[in-house]
Amino acid sequence: MPKPRLCLGGCGRLLKSPAAVELGYGRVCAERHGIPAPPSRRAATLRRPPAIRTDPPVEIGPGQTEIPLTPFQPTLESL
Repeated sequence: MPKPRLCLGGCGRLLKSPAAVELGYGRVCAERHGIPAPPSRRAATLRRPPAIRTDPPVEIGPGQTEIPLTPFQPTLESL
């Protein structure tokens, strides 16, 4: 792991992340100056896989331009 050093972006914080030390600035200064932030280990572990939609495919016939909607009257059981 590289030796920690002070941020060159102007905030004066101590940089500990290897990517931030290599770039010379951290996440705070990147947001302040509108430049790409260095990747963090925490962000990599918090990423979630994209949600997969499980809606059934809609059947569309030849020449059909609209999807028919079935009327639905809510009842006490459906609430």
